[in-house]
Amino acid sequence: MNLQNAAWLVAIAGGGGLAGWLAGARSKLGAIRQRRRDRRLRTWNGYIDRGMIASWYVGLVEEPTTPTARVVLEVRQGGPNGKPDVNQAHALRQHIKADGMLARVPTSAEYEFLGDLHKHRGYGNGPDARPVH
Repeated sequence: MNLQNAAWLVAIAGGGGLAGWLAGARSKLGAIRQRRRDRRLRTWNGYIDRGMIASWYVGLVEEPTTPTARVVLEVRQGGPNGKPDVNQAHALRQHIKADGMLARVPTSAEYEFLGDLHKHRGYGNGPDARPVH
């Protein structure tokens, strides 16, 4: 065995060579798994970014005289008494086609809760942080 091979074996076996490399790899793998767990919990335990909540002001176009499953709405800009908004109506139609459902707008307390989640657990606090617009 020549001196170069002996030095190589000593570097691998001792001095943190292979053992250090394995520990580093294990640490990186653990960090990746933790980020995945955090992302999964954030997604499945109610984390919703406030900027991703779509809402529209609408008004009833007609009030039915008999019970019906049909609801005719007019999408309005700026508030419940605003002017009709063709672009926002198109956006609402696209969401209905994609999701097949509507939901109510979060209350003030729910918005505050979502803001706290964003501040403490949301995007911006981890190694995969990105700004939310």
